[in-house]
Amino acid sequence: MNSYVPPETPGSFVDVNNKFDEVKQRIQHKFYNWRMGTNRIRKKQGFEKFDVKTFCAKAEDIYVRAHKALEARDKREMNRCITEYAFAKMWPDVENGSVRFELLEVVEPSRVVAVRCFDNPPKSGNDIAQITVRMHTKQKLAVYDRFGGLILGSEHEEKDVVEYVVFENHIAVIAGEWRLHGKIYPKWIEPKQGQHTTALLTEKDMVKQDSKAQALPLRTTEKLEEAKKEKEANN
Repeated sequence: MNSYVPPETPGSFVDVNNKFDEVKQRIQHKFYNWRMGTNRIRKKQGFEKFDVKTFCAKAEDIYVRAHKALEARDKREMNRCITEYAFAKMWPDVENGSVRFELLEVVEPSRVVAVRCFDNPPKSGNDIAQITVRMHTKQKLAVYDRFGGLILGSEHEEKDVVEYVVFENHIAVIAGEWRLHGKIYPKWIEPKQGQHTTALLTEKDMVKQDSKAQALPLRTTEKLEEAKKEKEANN
């Protein structure tokens, strides 16, 4: 998965100490990955009319379907909407827990920020296309553990979310479908952090802890003992 994402402000630099490397990345992204990737996709049968301008609506639909399928634990629908790589990342959230998701609105129009097409293995003609879409939405997302304890997010709190979502298509196959592949977290966006979970101690646990507890001497007591010994030694 190509992890490069152009900065929000074109004239800014994420790392001022490595401007040369960043400029090199931008040129490669614009003139090699984007243009060559788009042209390579259009050369494939069934993708001759591919257009990044109309792709975002499809991407938003896949995004919602994937999260709704995850919420319903619908493996068949998930396999239609997400890749095997994404499945391995997302399924553990509901395997021993549950997810609640609701997309309320699209705050800013989604836009394609990166296009890449490559063959795997190299020079095999087995082309795979990846498109990164910047999505700014207002949504509700809550992740629960198997006991119903909240791990992440909230069912009631609306949150503005900016995400860079990667969609993949095995375009070497005529019947290839676009599917959600993963998410990229640039340097200026922090990954979502889970909440600290706590557990309620039973009476048995508390008795066990009390039996193991030991009185720890204060530092002042130690100092007094040392002074006493020193005084006795001098006498």
